[in-house]
Amino acid sequence: MFTENPWRHSKPLRAAPRGRRTPPAAPVEADTSPVAVEHSWIKFKVVNNDDGAPLSGILLKVTQPNGRRFDFTTRPDGVVEVDEIDAGACGVTCDLTDARITDTYDFVAVANERVEPDDASTATPTIRMDRAVRIAQIEPHKVASGETLESLAQGAGMTWQQLALFNFGTQIPSEINEFLRDQVGCTQRTTDGNNYRFDDADDPGIVFIPAVWQQADLATDQQHIIRVKAFGGLQLCIRLACDPAAAESMDDRFVLTSTDGTYREEKTVSDDERPGDDYVDLHFSGLKSDASYTLQVFESEGAAPVTIFENVPYARLAGLSPHTAESRDEDLVLEAADAEFAEDAPEDGAADAGEA
Repeated sequence: MFTENPWRHSKPLRAAPRGRRTPPAAPVEADTSPVAVEHSWIKFKVVNNDDGAPLSGILLKVTQPNGRRFDFTTRPDGVVEVDEIDAGACGVTCDLTDARITDTYDFVAVANERVEPDDASTATPTIRMDRAVRIAQIEPHKVASGETLESLAQGAGMTWQQLALFNFGTQIPSEINEFLRDQVGCTQRTTDGNNYRFDDADDPGIVFIPAVWQQADLATDQQHIIRVKAFGGLQLCIRLACDPAAAESMDDRFVLTSTDGTYREEKTVSDDERPGDDYVDLHFSGLKSDASYTLQVFESEGAAPVTIFENVPYARLAGLSPHTAESRDEDLVLEAADAEFAEDAPEDGAADAGEA
């Protein structure tokens, strides 16, 4: 008897698909932890070259190793500190837009100790600044016959207006002429007689020519000490109704002192800035804007000193200046002046104070 094959209705055995014989391996995750970046820092400290005193309020433009530039202002300790920057070298400079001698320090060196300036032998005063906010390379130039304000400016890549503003704080021709006479010491006039011109004999005959200061390749992870010095300062010109030719005036001493005791300067008739008239014009320099001043005359015969004015703030003295009309103080009266010195002054005023 025929028997049905028992495997007839069974499903055939099949091999497992390739790759399914073992459990799949767990995927390998990429390492997403942040790469450690090494950051650096740099410090700049601006100090007075003479005494190492820190200078605050200086606006420095710092270029970081990655090429980005940022502005920083020095703290009361004279320091600018830049953190979290790339390692490498930085650059630093200052902007000279609308710069004036009274707000600009002259660069001396990047050095830890005092450096003798290259122009130490030049007869220019080192005077306390009124309000300094920048650093430049400043050349005290001795003027010569044939030079003009315009030719000096062109040689420095400036306009004569910019050079005048830097030296005299004004761009008005009539005021520039006054500074050329009183500050530069010009005595010769142009052919038309309208302006003063430079001459070899001008005394002191100095015009300050600024150039942009910039320092590169200053390594990070260090403090760099920037040493500077001051040229500009506050000036005071006083006209006294005192005949410089009179015999009794020859030995008179004119003494200007500050109330805080930090300033004293003595002049005589021989220091007359405008000889040839009936007045004594005295020029004082190195004054501070936040101080008050007293002017006394010590006469030759040894009498008690004559007080011309006493404890007058510089701001009020500057108010008499035709150069600073915006701060003019018409209420200032020298009530303590002796009759000999209180005579009416000529048209250009009894006192002339301003920034040099």
